Amino acid sequence: MSEQSTKKVLLINNAYPTELFPKRGNYVWTIEQRLIAADLDVERIVLDSRYTTRAQKLSSYLKFYVKLSSFKAYDNYDYVYIHHFPNVFIGLMGKLGKMKNVVINFHGGDIVPTGGFAKLMNSIAYRFLSPKYSYIVPSEYFRKQVIRRIPKLGSSKFHVSPSGGIDTTLFSAHYKTKSNLGKPLHIGFASGIDYNKGVEELLRLMEMYKTNDYQFHIIDYGKHRQKYISKIISKANVVVHKTFKKVDMPYFYALIDVLFFPTKSESLGLVALEAMSCNVPVIGPDDFALKEIIVSNVSGEKYDPSITEDYVAAFDRFMANQEVYSPKKLIQKSFSKEYVVQQFKEIFV
Repeated sequence: MSEQSTKKVLLINNAYPTELFPKRGNYVWTIEQRLIAADLDVERIVLDSRYTTRAQKLSSYLKFYVKLSSFKAYDNYDYVYIHHFPNVFIGLMGKLGKMKNVVINFHGGDIVPTGGFAKLMNSIAYRFLSPKYSYIVPSEYFRKQVIRRIPKLGSSKFHVSPSGGIDTTLFSAHYKTKSNLGKPLHIGFASGIDYNKGVEELLRLMEMYKTNDYQFHIIDYGKHRQKYISKIISKANVVVHKTFKKVDMPYFYALIDVLFFPTKSESLGLVALEAMSCNVPVIGPDDFALKEIIVSNVSGEKYDPSITEDYVAAFDRFMANQEVYSPKKLIQKSFSKEYVVQQFKEIFV
């Protein structure tokens, strides 16, 4: 592609990974790489995510909003690609009309908030959204959620794209150092230690599977870490790992036979997709976007979240037929980074 025809994209988000906090906004780093691979000229304005206290977080947001509101070159970009709109719109008030093309990417909390303040901010932010903008959502399930909550967008153009897709070369089964059959059964939990990610369900499963036939692998991070970490490490058959950089996550998946993903709300389920790309089956609820990616006897097993501890029955089904699962094929077909790069070439034209 010639330099003259290269489209310029300004990427905006309220998080971006750092050395100290590699999990914060790592999906946006992934999306940025896919944009670059699609031959787009990408620049970014992102929040400084190195805060550790509430005061530092507030300071970071104030500086972020000042940077957005004082930026004068929005019309120099063919597209302004905005993530987590309710968290950034304050800095963009009075600026949206100066942008040539606006693309909004919804992720999760920007449509399904987890607190009263977030719900209030969402409702205010939605007033600034236009049906003329283009919208990207991580799943068909989530597209329906967006339109249900923001009816005026019913006529808007939507693209379903899996948050940057999965690097199937990086997230690969060739990292595995052991057979995925036999005992003990290695069960992974790669989500944050967070009530909404299902840490209570994890603890109940650990209590039921506390024999040497099972080994749990947990990553030590998450919103509710302080509340739950002592309960987790008190279990005899658990290994608690330090936080991994995204590029190192395949080594975690190589340790496990199955991923437990008892989330209470999920717009896509990126953790599940990464595990599947490493050919690790997933046990998760028959709800949200997981309905679209967990296929029985192929990529994992679903359970009914309305039935108490129904995930035990899902584990029973998995353990009875461990050798039949091949989740990698599903990822290669519809969730790979190559798939997303091609999408971006068609979206940002």
